[in-house]
Amino acid sequence: MANEKIIQLFEYRKLPYLIEFFSKSDRKKILSSLIELQKSIYELDCYLECNWNLRQSDLDKYWEDIYNKIEKLGYDRSNAFQMCSHIRRYQLHETQLRELKFPMRLNQEYFYYYKSCDVRLMREILFDKCKNLRVSHKLSDWRLFDLVTEINDDIEDIEEDLHTINCNAFMISILEKGSSISVSTYKKFLKALVAKSELRALKRHNKWYQQINSWTITDAQLTLELINKKQKLGLLNIKKGDCKLYSLY
Repeated sequence: MANEKIIQLFEYRKLPYLIEFFSKSDRKKILSSLIELQKSIYELDCYLECNWNLRQSDLDKYWEDIYNKIEKLGYDRSNAFQMCSHIRRYQLHETQLRELKFPMRLNQEYFYYYKSCDVRLMREILFDKCKNLRVSHKLSDWRLFDLVTEINDDIEDIEEDLHTINCNAFMISILEKGSSISVSTYKKFLKALVAKSELRALKRHNKWYQQINSWTITDAQLTLELINKKQKLGLLNIKKGDCKLYSLY
């Protein structure tokens, strides 16, 4: 997996902002370690997206690589296993596509919370490794921002995800419920997340969260604009026959 794609992901999710709280001598090392970990997670994602029939021996190989990368960051195997609990939960959602269990049966916030599991793992590691972050920030401050940006990824990648076995909830919602209902549902969800973020900003009285809130509002607006743009261009006029996922049943 090209480092460029991972760097773009990290920049979009503001991980370099968090790394700035580390000492200058530690920044390059922690960034490099997280890039290697993300590569291993992407390799697991790629296996799930490209193979309908999954073999446990293959999954074990990808997981062994993930655990090894976490151990290189200074954690033991039991900690590595525990730290990946949310990734394993999201993997279940991916594998359940093969049983016609679609993400729309789940609460939207619940689903996207687990879908943002890889970025959240990176944040957890950064917070654990940097006392300065724990003093100024709360890990929970990033929850709403991560939900908004994860939704953006689904909408941005819809054309690409038509050709893989991907648990893109926005895409599957359109194919199951239609574009009009799905667009309306996602717009309401994004606006609700912004409202929650603004309320948290009022309660937190924390200058750091004011910045996170600002990013959340900005990215939510950009995501709403992206939905409108794709709708006007006819890119949301998709049908089940266009999607690899449906061709495999």
